[in-house]
Formats: sequence, C-alpha cells, structure tokens
Amino acid sequence: MPSRALIATGAVLTGTAPAAADAAYAEYASGEDSPIRVSGLIFADAVEGEGEGWSGDESLQDFRLAEFSVRYESDRFGAVAGYDFARDGEWRDLGLTARFEGGFIGFGQFKEPASLEKFGPQGGTLGLEAPRFTSAFGMGRRLGLHAAWRADAVLFQAAVTNGSLDAGDATGRGAGQTALSLRASTAIEAEHRVLHLGGYARWLDYDGAGVKIGAGAHSALAAKTVSASLTASYGREAERSILLGGEAGFSAGRWFASAEAARFQTDLPAGDEAVHGGALQVSVALTGESRIYDPKKGVFKPVKPARALGDGGLGAVELTGRIDHLDLSPLVDGDSTAFGLGVTWTPRENVRVMARFEEEHGRGAMPDSRSLGLRVQFGF
Repeated sequence: MPSRALIATGAVLTGTAPAAADAAYAEYASGEDSPIRVSGLIFADAVEGEGEGWSGDESLQDFRLAEFSVRYESDRFGAVAGYDFARDGEWRDLGLTARFEGGFIGFGQFKEPASLEKFGPQGGTLGLEAPRFTSAFGMGRRLGLHAAWRADAVLFQAAVTNGSLDAGDATGRGAGQTALSLRASTAIEAEHRVLHLGGYARWLDYDGAGVKIGAGAHSALAAKTVSASLTASYGREAERSILLGGEAGFSAGRWFASAEAARFQTDLPAGDEAVHGGALQVSVALTGESRIYDPKKGVFKPVKPARALGDGGLGAVELTGRIDHLDLSPLVDGDSTAFGLGVTWTPRENVRVMARFEEEHGRGAMPDSRSLGLRVQFGF
C-alpha cells in the first residue's frame, strides 16, 4: 500500500531533519549573515476513499506539494520567488515588498487576504486541505498590488489584482479577471489566551469568461464530486461575484478552536444567486503546546514541539476535528456536511505526519463519501 511508503519516508525524515528557528519549515542561509534564504516544503500524500470523486481508483498517492523558494530580506525590502514542482507545476509567491512601520506594500503574486485557515501558514492547516468552501469560492494566490497596515487595534489587508500566473479563465483567477479584496481583523490577548475576530470581502469581475465552482473530496488528489458551470456555454454566464466572510479563532493553552462562514453571490443573466459554506474546527495538543498568534498577519501558527524528537522529547501530538458544510443550491440541487477527525504528529518543527479520516453526508446532487488520508510533510 502507498501509505507504507509514506510511513517509511516519515521515519527517515524524523530521524534526520534539523529544527527551524521560527518558521513553518526550515530555511538555510547562503551565509551566516546573508539576507538570502533558500527554503522548501514537500507534502507526500496517500489517500484511500470510497464514493464519488475517486476517478475509478480508490487509492491515490502523489506529491501534493513540492515547493522551493528563494527569498531576500533586508530591513525595508524583500523579494521572493517560489515554484511548486508537484503534479502540473505552478508559481507560488513571486514578487517584491517594501515594509514601513505597521505594514507593507508589495507587487506580485501572493495569497489573497481571505479566510483565517486559507490565509494561514502553508502546511499549518488542521486537515489535509483547508475547508472546501475556500477552494469552491476561488480563494487562492492572485497577481497584483497587495498591502497591509494597522490602525490602532485593527489590522487591514487589501489587494487589487488581475488574475494569477497559472490559473485558467474559468477559475476566477484567470488573466484579465480583476478583483478587489479587503480583510480586517483584531485580536484580544490576555493571560496566554487569544481571541481573533475578522471579516473579509471580495468583488470580482470575470471579464466575460464566467466561472466554474465546485467541491470534491477532502484531498486535492481526488476529483471534484459536484460543480456548477457558470459560463456562456451553459447559458448562465457569471459576470461578477461578491464574496463576504467572517472568521473567529480562539487559542487557550493546548486548546484551539476556529469558526468561519462565507457567502458567495454571483451576477447571472436570470438574477443574482448566492451559495454558502463554513467550517467549525477544534484541536487539542496532548503534549501541551499552543498555537501561537501572529499579529502581523492575523493568523495562528501551527504547533511547534516543546521538546523535539532527539532533543529529549517525542515531539508534539495534536488531535483535530472539523465540521465542514457546503451548500451550492440553487446552482446545484444539494448540500453536504462532512465530519473529519485526525491526529498530527510534529516530531520536529519542520516535519509533520498527519492521519485524517473524513466522512461526507450529502443531499441531492452532493454525494456521500469517506476517505482516509496520510501526509508526510517535510521542510528544508
């Protein structure tokens, strides 16, 4: 079975990987005081499932991500170039940034400011993937002007973008598809407890190409199980869309919880239609670690082991759970709710091993499915 290969790979990595200083994965400098950093992040996934969306093959394994990045950082300026060599390949973060007191401004391709889980550190999600509504509603990296600034206790993040470097026309991130995005968040911190509250909005013009929205099983390796084509060829071309979302996160010691909900409204020839999605997540670190809040980005960082494997401990062990709801009616007759349970072992800061079970209960066109996934994640 493919999962055995991943387990063997994980055993090798956990015994040889160095710990990172303060990152989701390790970075190696070209010199002791060099501003240049070379880094990488690899996800090796194996998933078994039953139900629709598995392309006739119930056992799938592949590199979900093989990202390599080069970064330059100085006191005021930064540059990054990242590429994912897995599967068909795609550009990741690519651009220039200038920092000022309380914020930054940059031009290039970066994550759009939307969703606490999607906007968080790469490889830090509680499940193998972010909640399904984030991909169904077209959240991802976009090319354009990005900025962040703080006004008292509120962090503002905004982007004016025009497509992305790799996505096709019907994705909502194709060339010529203009988007205006804004996220605002605040945090209340007291006695090792953090409450994050935020909201985001996006206006998107599809530039005559329309869009296809849909959802699949809880792995990027599986096919979509349901989709709605809002393009001219299907007689209901979407001209524009408005995305509105709210998010909350709470960290208290070893406990973490988050909740998100989003509304995606499209402008169709017959009138506006709206679909909805959301997720509720919870985790507990059995070994006592906390998810630390990053006030500069308005996100929570993944668990870092207090005592790494090989340094007098066994690493961090985290139990995770999620309820994931997606309602695509009236575009598609149906909705579904998925329940996920998992365990994440972080033997060293730059290595994670995740096991995840997902069970989806659908109605109408949304099918039932279940899957068991395993990921070995390694940064260097």
